[in-house]
Amino acid sequence: MENVTDALYMGFAVLAFTLALSICIGAFSHVTQVSDYIVETKDSETQYYDYIEYTDSQGQGITDRIVSAETIIPSLYRSFADNYIIRFKNANGNDITMFQKNGEDINEISLKVISEGNKNKAITFVDNLISGETHLGTNKDYIVQKNNFMGFITGKFRETLGIYYENDLERNSIEDINKTAVRVITYQEVN
Repeated sequence: MENVTDALYMGFAVLAFTLALSICIGAFSHVTQVSDYIVETKDSETQYYDYIEYTDSQGQGITDRIVSAETIIPSLYRSFADNYIIRFKNANGNDITMFQKNGEDINEISLKVISEGNKNKAITFVDNLISGETHLGTNKDYIVQKNNFMGFITGKFRETLGIYYENDLERNSIEDINKTAVRVITYQEVN
């Protein structure tokens, strides 16, 4: 009789262990689904970005869209991490001077160069540009805003994407796979 009782205890223990194991596997599966959802929806704007390359009737590649300030400002903040250069042009296609650096007119925003590789300086620069500060950098005589940026970007712009390799700016023998790609975003005013 004692052996039967021990066998029943062992059978119940195996059944309880199997039930607990299946509950744990189900819980981990649910945790994985939730964590995947959180990772995918971290940036609510990201899921709407759709950069499509297509060709026009002459077979030329085109990558552009009409945007406004709500697209331009996040692009400015991401430009440091994603290695973007941002340029602004008027409706005629002429470059617009955005700020001055040591008295020289600058018509592109390259935060890697401006902030000297410091992310905090890059964020300070964009914050000051958007808020309308006269001095954009942390060093007061380094960069001075030329135009009212927020007043300037109130309209619509045609966003055109491009890419070049930093290493191609000078003659070299670097393999293509080792070159540093820089995305260029050009915003041209639309009438």
